[in-house]
Amino acid sequence: CAPAWRARAPSPGPTSSQRRPSPSHRAGAPGPAGSVYLVEDLPQGDEGVVTRIHPAGTMDDATDAPGEVEGLTVIGVPGAFAALEAHRALSAGSDVMLVTADVDMADEVALKSRAADVGRLVLGPGADSALIDGIGIGIANVVASGRVGIVATSGSGAQEAAVLLDRFGVGVSRCLVTGARDLSDEVGAASTRAAIARMADDPGTDALVLVAEGFSARGAEAALAALGACGKPASACLLGAESMPAPDGVDVHGVIDQAVVAAARRAGARPVIPAAEPTGWVSAGHVRGI
Repeated sequence: CAPAWRARAPSPGPTSSQRRPSPSHRAGAPGPAGSVYLVEDLPQGDEGVVTRIHPAGTMDDATDAPGEVEGLTVIGVPGAFAALEAHRALSAGSDVMLVTADVDMADEVALKSRAADVGRLVLGPGADSALIDGIGIGIANVVASGRVGIVATSGSGAQEAAVLLDRFGVGVSRCLVTGARDLSDEVGAASTRAAIARMADDPGTDALVLVAEGFSARGAEAALAALGACGKPASACLLGAESMPAPDGVDVHGVIDQAVVAAARRAGARPVIPAAEPTGWVSAGHVRGI
């Protein structure tokens, strides 16, 4: 189904004395560990919509009253409680960005199976980065907007692909992290397939690139099949894979930069690849990036 959320930069909201219309909850940036975050869009007179970030201890605190929450809920609580909060978010009608990494495999399988049944998306566990409509959530890079969408199993792989697309003059439409175990036999690429479907429905995305670290043969095959069926040109980086059968319209590579270049070209761009590293961008005693 089409994405139900749109990220926006936060602005000061109305005072507590003003009446609050029924809110829609949008993507929000995770704060300190042990928190649930939502962003609430509120109509405010002639100024249009203002956005406020709401930290909350649990989903019960995040919503003012029972009912549907159209948006993305960002969850970063200890692993023993993360699955419960994620199930509450799904019950409220929200997608989930699960920053918490230490979630049991059985809980991950159950969450993603339920999300598929109700037409929602679970990012993570360990989804520490996202880029939605130009807004970075979690650990994200400042990159140009573009027409290539990224689906990755890790935040580091997602960020590398985003930086390369920016460097090659192409830019990023959206970037979603599905979790390190998503392409395992047990999970079966559940969130990767759902994220690809979201990208397929996104009019701002012309091509996709998948970046996968740690995968089973069955999980990789499921992800590649979803790319081939999405209706948009795509490429995939299966890190370390020497060869992997791919459906028509999908290029498979073993390193990230080759997959990024292929996706950019499939989007109709002509990526400009520097002949050499720029000089003077690093000097002794300074660290640029990790």
